[in-house]
Amino acid sequence: MIAWIVGIFATAVLLVLFVFWLRGTFRGRYFYHFKNTPAADDPEFLRVLPGVSDSTEAPGRVTGFYATPGEIYRARLDAIALAVDAVYMETYYMTNGRRADDLAAALIERAQAGVTVRLIADAQGAGKVARAYWDRLRAGGVDVRFYNQFEWFAPAEYLTRTHRKLLAIDGKVAMVGGTGVSDEWDGTWQDDAPWSDVEVKLEGLVVDRLCGTFLRQWACVGGYIDFACASGVAREGDRPVLVTTGNYTSGVSPLGVLYQTCMAAARRRLWVASPYFLPDTTTRLALAHAAERGVDVRILTMGRRNDRMFVYHASRELYGELLGAGVRVYEYQPSLMHAKALLVDDAWATLGSANFDPMSFFSNAELNVSTNDDALLDPLNRWFVARMAESHEVTCEEWRHRPWWSWAHGKFWLRFRRVL
Repeated sequence: MIAWIVGIFATAVLLVLFVFWLRGTFRGRYFYHFKNTPAADDPEFLRVLPGVSDSTEAPGRVTGFYATPGEIYRARLDAIALAVDAVYMETYYMTNGRRADDLAAALIERAQAGVTVRLIADAQGAGKVARAYWDRLRAGGVDVRFYNQFEWFAPAEYLTRTHRKLLAIDGKVAMVGGTGVSDEWDGTWQDDAPWSDVEVKLEGLVVDRLCGTFLRQWACVGGYIDFACASGVAREGDRPVLVTTGNYTSGVSPLGVLYQTCMAAARRRLWVASPYFLPDTTTRLALAHAAERGVDVRILTMGRRNDRMFVYHASRELYGELLGAGVRVYEYQPSLMHAKALLVDDAWATLGSANFDPMSFFSNAELNVSTNDDALLDPLNRWFVARMAESHEVTCEEWRHRPWWSWAHGKFWLRFRRVL
């Protein structure tokens, strides 16, 4: 009997490894090498960055920056309430609760007023939501589709998710960030603070690009591409905005190139926020090289208050070489730090859904926006300063004397970092 159990277990493990092998999970990734990289405030920087990072560029402006769950959810509901033509929303994580109910009420109200309302929810990320919720949306006139539902004849494909958080209204206003639709952002532990996250509101022709990003995904879930959504309005003084979606081929990650180009362009400051911080070798080298040439490199990531303790321990095992190179690491203390952002000098910023991990770089559909608009640079700088003041800075000495069980835990989970 024991032999049968061992045989079944071994077969299952081999099958999983075989599936990962078929997907190229264990394949080596390309190293990116940079030479003569211009500074982020050099005009040459923007001439090359869209091409090397497979991004689209369009003029736009930042008209809102939101840094608490309350601000983010209220801004979304206010934007939806003003819709007259179309509401497009794509999201990854959803759970039943007040935030989901508020969203449903807002979407249904607009749908019944004659507005076209389309929602893409990730089949895995929204898997906890009760069927009655989706029935309620559909009965109210909302067109709901699920991204990448499980199919037995392609099980490996289920590992690929849409991790984007996008809301586009009438082709004129869009919101991009890292916040799902769940009461968890309001605090999941007793007497705990809300999660720390950020979201940005954009206007201008860049909204057309974001609508196109949604519609491409809408076609993937069985919908049709409606060009009537394009109605972004340009204004004098709009800044260039890059839209990076994270689709990759042959091991080359657009988001990886985007982030590493920003690292190579940094001259004075490179501040990174990512909760699930599992950078690959080439990204770690880019961070270390920036610190070694005198750039103020800081990583803001999650501390012990988090929703994935195994990722936390795995991430900590990567601190050593970064700390040794002069990178400063801050672990946020009040709650989960969930924002994904990067600030280069006082000249460039990127913000969105992409973590510094292999899933974001090489598997998931992501969405980041990048710009040199002061309307994003200034509040993002203040946000970083405030969050780091609430964080614990990890020292080399502390890291070297971490408990053995933390070391063992981290080493184990690092073996699976490409699928965490």
